[in-house]
Amino acid sequence: FALRWLFEELETSPGQEKTMLSVLDNLRDQLEHGRGELDSARSELAQAVGGDVLDEAALNAALARVEGFSSKVRSEIVRGVTEIHGALDGRQRRQVAELIAELRPFRRY
Repeated sequence: FALRWLFEELETSPGQEKTMLSVLDNLRDQLEHGRGELDSARSELAQAVGGDVLDEAALNAALARVEGFSSKVRSEIVRGVTEIHGALDGRQRRQVAELIAELRPFRRY
């Protein structure tokens, strides 16, 4: 259970854990459903650059797909963060803020 360490660190209640897991499940579902959109955008991008002349219509279609997907994911993140924020108490929010501030997922060596 990947989030057990976080739940233990925050000393969450079962209700808080349920809220957090629900938010993450919804976000994961949104990302999985968007995979097809990104596949279509990649195909449109390939079409745009594959000819002797740049196909601007295909390029714009690809970018519109990516922007639409990004907008949906952004909305889901805002909704989820709002829901989690409301479920946590002040101490837990501060702990989460500290964890976020210290997070370095893409560090290169």
